[in-house]
Amino acid sequence: FFIKLAPYLGEQHSLQFGLSLAHARQFQQLIDEDDTVVDDQFALDGQQSLAGMDVVYELDGRGEQGKGDLELVAEYLLLEKDMRVTGADAAAPVLVGDTVSGTQDGMYVQASYGIAPRWQLGLRHEVSGMQNELDEAGNVLAFDASSRTTLAVTFRPNSSTRLRLQFSSADVSDEAGATTQLNEFVLGYTGTFGGHEGHAH
Repeated sequence: FFIKLAPYLGEQHSLQFGLSLAHARQFQQLIDEDDTVVDDQFALDGQQSLAGMDVVYELDGRGEQGKGDLELVAEYLLLEKDMRVTGADAAAPVLVGDTVSGTQDGMYVQASYGIAPRWQLGLRHEVSGMQNELDEAGNVLAFDASSRTTLAVTFRPNSSTRLRLQFSSADVSDEAGATTQLNEFVLGYTGTFGGHEGHAH
């Protein structure tokens, strides 16, 4: 289920709100507690729901080749599961028939702005696991959140190609509570083939 609302704000402005819900009544999952060969795996069967909301704002800067254009986007997602153990190894922390429930969420906020004709600057921040708990038959496990911030510069030489230089810095938390910092540079090229904007279909 999803719904989108877009109130009219004039020719230069665009605003859209969205709500969504996905629900699985028969969801199966296999969990390995430590990713080793130790016999601690267990299987789950139950239901899972994913709810989300988003907002998008766009401003047409009326500049040449996208100069002055602004886009702001934010989205939040919440995952909940309610399951039962259908199979468990000897060293698993649960028994067949035990209940396992969990909650995890995530969100991102991003902005892009046309700094010059054909040039765009973008900034994005995302967080996963602000709520991040797992209840295994009464044993509640809480995990820390992970986050990433990305800065990107994009150049569009024409309507069908795009060059992007991107830098990301992430703080990734593991199950033991340790945090690892990861930095990444990406140089990407995107090309569109066939009919596209600015050309006949």
